[in-house]
Amino acid sequence: MKPGVTGLALLACLASLAASLPAPAGLVSPLRGVGELAFTADMPVFFDDHGSSHVHLAARVFERDLVRPASGVTKRLSLHMKLARAGFTAVDTVATIEFVSSDLADLGAGSWTEPFRLIEIRSPIEPGTWAVTLELRDRDGGTAVATGVLEVGPALAPRLSDPEFQLSTRNGTLPWPDRVYGINQDTLEVYFEVEGLTGPQTFRFEVHDPRYGLLDDQNLTLDLQSGRSATLWKLPVGDYPEGSYGLRIVPPFAAEEMPMKEFSISWRIDRALEGGDELLVESELAMLPKDHDRLLRLSRARQIELLQEFWNIVDPTPGSERNETRDKFVARIEDANRIYQSRRGPGALSDRGRVYVQFGRPREVDVEVMPRNGDELEIAIQSLHDIYSPEVEGVMARGDIYGDIGTGPRTTPINLPGAHAQGATTDFSSETASDLRRNAARVGREGGFEVWKYEYNGEPLLAHHRPGLAEQQHIRFIFVDRRGVGDFRLEYSNLPTRR
Repeated sequence: MKPGVTGLALLACLASLAASLPAPAGLVSPLRGVGELAFTADMPVFFDDHGSSHVHLAARVFERDLVRPASGVTKRLSLHMKLARAGFTAVDTVATIEFVSSDLADLGAGSWTEPFRLIEIRSPIEPGTWAVTLELRDRDGGTAVATGVLEVGPALAPRLSDPEFQLSTRNGTLPWPDRVYGINQDTLEVYFEVEGLTGPQTFRFEVHDPRYGLLDDQNLTLDLQSGRSATLWKLPVGDYPEGSYGLRIVPPFAAEEMPMKEFSISWRIDRALEGGDELLVESELAMLPKDHDRLLRLSRARQIELLQEFWNIVDPTPGSERNETRDKFVARIEDANRIYQSRRGPGALSDRGRVYVQFGRPREVDVEVMPRNGDELEIAIQSLHDIYSPEVEGVMARGDIYGDIGTGPRTTPINLPGAHAQGATTDFSSETASDLRRNAARVGREGGFEVWKYEYNGEPLLAHHRPGLAEQQHIRFIFVDRRGVGDFRLEYSNLPTRR
């Protein structure tokens, strides 16, 4: 073999390999932070000089988490990004922003999108598959966490960056981690970079429907210069139906399929306007736990679709413009958020908020603001059970109405309305005694308490929320503020125990 042939063959092999390798995959769908706070995040991968790459994290923080009711109150938010694999941490960094409520006018916002603020982090990253952990914190102790997987391909030329979805706002074009278009903006905008190509080059943009495959494709010819070229591609989506889609950019040098990126179209104002966790709060309160857990693992577009499918099933007037059941349910969430909002999170997810959303406004509320001793609460507990005959089981309902209604201590089976065993019985006197013993052990630590009284089963809007009591029975709840700081926890109820 002649000298140099092996080297030429190796170069040819490397060139062929580079031509067949896809671009850095980044995230297939956005990440959503869940907790007392909320955010959405996207992490496109871009190339640097000398064959290296960096990830650009853009996290959208929502107005609810930025401001306090009092004008001018500063809010500090810190976003912690960690990328790791096989016990090795490559990136561990924190970005912090200071925000004053009077700055709302300076926030990015589309025509229908609520004000928001971006927290951005740029960090070098090596090729490979990385476990992503993002945690948002404020100085009041609120948190939100998101996890995912980031794929980073080899930085071989010619190369195409990961696409970054963007939104036009009054402050210019910004990264748009939600990737939701439609009512808020009827043009899809994608930014990407190309390196290692010169002259006229044609790129193909494919839009895929997850059910029907390729929906649309367009060619874009770019006259590229040496070095790195940046391009913003736009696609009108005014004729696209609501739903989830996939975007694939195919460069002229790609011999294999490029990775797909999810985005969604929504023509409903309420969904386009929603902040970080409004949809998740709604699904947690409305859906069964297993269905809500499944929804949490889906992309934003699929979450919207799955929740809409749920409401379609319970729609009392299918085919009409309005779903009266959902309208009433969402109105209750809004009321609960307004009445019971605290630094712990949305008021609808507090113990009182959950009961309010599930059963409606109580017929009567007895409030004890400053009990002198444990006698007042003891009397309330006795009344809670004595309303019923001994054949009716009475028991505290700790944990959520969906498997965890309260946030207080738990020592008994958790009530699950609509899913408990029918006809189950328990000893009336032992249930009362158990509740009284628990209360006696806490004498001296009770603040105020509230007794909520409903007419019969209240007014649940969904079938699986009905407690299943006999018609002549009336549900009762006791919320106790053990610490005296307005933190009312559900501690006692006469709902049936799940067996």
